[in-house]
Amino acid sequence: MKKLLLCALLLPLMTFSQIKDSLDKKKPISVELRKQLLAETKKGGKLDFFTPIKGKEYEGVQIKPGLISTNLGIALYKWGRAIADSGVNIVDDAISIFTEFKGRPLNPIETGYISKGFFKELD
Repeated sequence: MKKLLLCALLLPLMTFSQIKDSLDKKKPISVELRKQLLAETKKGGKLDFFTPIKGKEYEGVQIKPGLISTNLGIALYKWGRAIADSGVNIVDDAISIFTEFKGRPLNPIETGYISKGFFKELD
């Protein structure tokens, strides 16, 4: 009975600390990281998934059986995934970086592919 009572008292503390840890990880990116990611997204950078598909953006490719997308969709997915792997913790930060890169608001399809990549939904 004492063990059960002890567990009942400690469980909320453990849950609260886990929630606090997950919130701490969701910090906005620094200005330096943002500048670096923008630079790497430009032509020839590590995050330039767009130059290799120039002129073939809308050709279809099969991702896996039953799932087909365009080269542009795959490039946006890869970019979102690479951004998440580079230390960006908030998907809205990733979207705002790409918005700044493009110089215009993103359409829902672009936002969707970046978000899917950020959360690695197609893996």
